Amino acid sequence: MRIEKLQANNQEDWNTFVDHYPGQPTIAHNPSLGSIIEKTFKFNDKSVLLYDDETVIGIFPCCQVGNTIVSMPHFSYGGCFLSEEYDKDEVYREIFSYFDAEFEIRSFHGISDDLVEETNSKKISAFLNLQDSEDEQMEFFDGDKRTEVRKGRKEGIETEIGGVELLDEFYTVYSDIMHRLGSPVLTRSLFSNILEDYEFGEAKLFINYYEDKPVSSSIIMTYKNFVEVPWAASLWEYSKFGANNFLYWKMIAYSINQGYDIFSFGRATEGSGSHRFKKQWGTEDKQLYFNYSNPSDMNVKNMDFLADIWAKIPKSIADKIGPFFSKRVY
Repeated sequence: MRIEKLQANNQEDWNTFVDHYPGQPTIAHNPSLGSIIEKTFKFNDKSVLLYDDETVIGIFPCCQVGNTIVSMPHFSYGGCFLSEEYDKDEVYREIFSYFDAEFEIRSFHGISDDLVEETNSKKISAFLNLQDSEDEQMEFFDGDKRTEVRKGRKEGIETEIGGVELLDEFYTVYSDIMHRLGSPVLTRSLFSNILEDYEFGEAKLFINYYEDKPVSSSIIMTYKNFVEVPWAASLWEYSKFGANNFLYWKMIAYSINQGYDIFSFGRATEGSGSHRFKKQWGTEDKQLYFNYSNPSDMNVKNMDFLADIWAKIPKSIADKIGPFFSKRVY
């Protein structure tokens, strides 16, 4: 087996392999994503293709974060896509030897205990199978969800779909909600880089307005037949007007009309409030496995008390220093 770094001259090989791969592609397997992460966070894009002679037999998206190879930082997925006739553990063993580094791999499968020290399976991703039309999709939802979606339209909420020209509105709502939740914001440049540099798929912003005020916002990214909303935010005080449900409906309707098959609501901790919200739309859970070669004994992502402290920091200060911390909570 030959391992070759992903470059402009072999992106077509990568995409062609994914076209014929029987598993579900995700935005983390888009070959343009690694370079965006590198541009934003200075995490070196280390993505590789796997060849048997001149035939691509697999792909592995990843970036280097310190001395750790992560597949993929700041996204829910990653891991090796491999032709079925090859042994995945053996291929991972060769990949690990090639990089000679620690690993964190997020994927739809666990990796053998012989290769990793710990696997966390507390997270799921929620996939919605899209129907052929908006009417059919609406009929798929239960009566309560249909009522919640229609409420936004009745209350006069209007939606704008676009690109980087809507970034101010998106980031205003996003940063507001992140501060209320006690989470540091991601740098604005991540979103501008996605909107400007993402290839082989779409990146679109959705903004909901109530009386000309942005009240909910989101970004979708697509690859092949797959759509995901990695980030969405809705001002809590406008929930009574159906702002959040209407936002998700507009993303789903757009995805149907563009011909996509799967709409992902993104990841959640199993049994959490976020998980319950996603299930209300009739989603199917897809188990996620976070595989670690050498997990840390202390994980700031699991320290809830820090959120209470962060929420008390003045927002103007939190917005300035947030990207320094969020870069490392990937």
